[in-house]
Amino acid sequence: MKEKVLAYKTSLTKAQVKAEFPQAIAEFSRRGREFLYRDDGDDAFRIGIERGGHSGFWYLARCRDLSDGCEISGKIVYDPDRYIKKQDGKGGVFSEICFWFFTGILCLIFCIPIAVTALVKSIRKEKTKEEYLDLFMREFLSCEKIEKEV
Repeated sequence: MKEKVLAYKTSLTKAQVKAEFPQAIAEFSRRGREFLYRDDGDDAFRIGIERGGHSGFWYLARCRDLSDGCEISGKIVYDPDRYIKKQDGKGGVFSEICFWFFTGILCLIFCIPIAVTALVKSIRKEKTKEEYLDLFMREFLSCEKIEKEV
């Protein structure tokens, strides 16, 4: 199975892109969709694009200088630091049984509201994580999307 890589090209250099990110993400977050930014070293960074549990979805990317700007490529990953896995193993079998028992009861209690919520969400189309990332990269870093598969 091929893994989808999201790649972008911009006329900015790698240093300019890394310098622009904090302010661009802060501005994008003020407009309605909260993004987070973390610099992971020389050419690596990550953008938090959607919350989820204790971690969330992150765009893990690298910048590579080109003769006419730079290329940004990476992939969207859930819980890249394996925070949720680190929390496992702190209860045992009884804790696991209780968790699933109460989860089942809560699902039964909230079945109707969940169904209504799902129906409303299916009617009201919301942008995907990838669409929000594309929007940010186009509007704030003047990037164009490049199709790549690994």
